[in-house]
Amino acid sequence: MQKLHPNFTRLLELLADGEYHDGTSLGAQLGITRAAVWKFIQKLMQYGIEVDSIKGKGYRLATPFSLLDAKKITQNLTHPRQVQVAVFEKLDSTNRYLRDLGDIVCPQACVAETMLAGRGRLGRHWVAPFGQNLYFSYAFPFQKDISELAGLSLIAGLATVAALKQCMPDIPFALKWPNDVLVGGSKLVGILVEVQAESNGACTAIIGIGVNVNMSMQTPASAEISQAWASLFSVSGQSTDRNLLAALLLDQLNVSLDRFVETGFSDFVAEWECADCLLGQEITVKNHDKQWQGQVLGVNTLGQLRLLTENGEEKTISAGDTTILKKNSEKPL
Repeated sequence: MQKLHPNFTRLLELLADGEYHDGTSLGAQLGITRAAVWKFIQKLMQYGIEVDSIKGKGYRLATPFSLLDAKKITQNLTHPRQVQVAVFEKLDSTNRYLRDLGDIVCPQACVAETMLAGRGRLGRHWVAPFGQNLYFSYAFPFQKDISELAGLSLIAGLATVAALKQCMPDIPFALKWPNDVLVGGSKLVGILVEVQAESNGACTAIIGIGVNVNMSMQTPASAEISQAWASLFSVSGQSTDRNLLAALLLDQLNVSLDRFVETGFSDFVAEWECADCLLGQEITVKNHDKQWQGQVLGVNTLGQLRLLTENGEEKTISAGDTTILKKNSEKPL
């Protein structure tokens, strides 16, 4: 666990103009030595950030970017709920950080520039290059039993799409049960929801959301991703302000969670089906050693997948990995 060093943050701000800055002037503005400046430059390069260096001219970011900033995130929030926001240079996992806090009385959000042990569903590794994407977790305490939180991961997906549409209203984002956001058939967002019971009969949900934001095919870490993926940059050709996106995401989660507390998932079924890329498709669903095949009829009021099986029976499925059969799609989703 490591917080962003103020001088590291300030150095990135100075380099954000895309111009060359020599080590002496950078050191003077930061109140540190040239050697200390060089150590920060080395850290950037170790993180995979390309830094141009020319003797006599200094250093320049090949592609300027800005770091995550808790103050900028909170300044962009519009929902009245007070949320504590923590920003880290690196964490093992944003979900794990919030889980390790113990009993959570008020909502808390956590973002990191990179994760060393980020996880997707079923324990899969989440590729997390430094400073490119949004690695976000939100701990939200419920005065409910765990059994009353059915459909919560789908709520997180709907809130994520709502936030993304505020940034890019013309992009056709789609939801893939139970908790992925796709664009053009490629994965843009992964969601991992973990719920822990409290001693008083209530519970806390930790909603982890990973969004591919400014990562490009040239990002070295992208070669580690084993499935078709997309980023906001790859579909728009433009960089996205991650601080603004984090604020939009937090606002949309708060709006959706308020509704969920009042109505459960039943109030969201129609919205889900409007964005559901599986609706009407022939798919397979795998859950550990079990597998089903059939046509997707939608979801029920508990967020379970409704599947019309090959023998004409309707089956409801609570968890699993879904794949569209190739006969209906050129490539599986």
